[in-house]
Amino acid sequence: MIYPIVIYGSQVLRNISENITPEYPELKKLIEDMWITLAEAEGVGLAAPQVGVLKRIVVIDVGEGPIVMINPKILETSGTQRGSEGCLSVPGKNGTVTRPMWVKAEFYGEDMEKYIIEGEELLARAICHELDHLEGILFFDHIDKKNPFKAEFTPTVREMFRRMAPNMDFGMRMIFANLWLFKPLLKKLMKSQSTIN
Repeated sequence: MIYPIVIYGSQVLRNISENITPEYPELKKLIEDMWITLAEAEGVGLAAPQVGVLKRIVVIDVGEGPIVMINPKILETSGTQRGSEGCLSVPGKNGTVTRPMWVKAEFYGEDMEKYIIEGEELLARAICHELDHLEGILFFDHIDKKNPFKAEFTPTVREMFRRMAPNMDFGMRMIFANLWLFKPLLKKLMKSQSTIN
């Protein structure tokens, strides 16, 4: 089963997830469906809240093999790395985020046995990103103030045109939307329209 991805704006993404117990029903099915959903979305990680399940479980695959983490907890971190991040729940947006270069985490596997994992670089970033979801934290909460979104988290120019000219031909809307020189003007128009409405 492919889950619909919960998109930013839903309160689910801001809630704190609960621990999973060995008695949790259909745990294997949940894990299987999360893997299917992640593959369909072409991502590297997925947390249960992103599919509407407020339980502490994430799946990660950065190319080093699939990892299922149940009730995970970061034990240690060291170093720093800065890089661009995005999120399946915040489509089309990305920003520069500082994360640990190395992390050590504790978690339970599908067999409910306890494991320790150490990850560097991309794996460390993925672990931190996905575990944040379990605490109701999204990647843009960590955005460096001096390195704002590469794709703004405010309405994009395309969205402004879509709102201001809903009946405009799609092709024309895209042509105008890409004329970035008009961006300041569009923002003023958008602001004035929202004030009127």
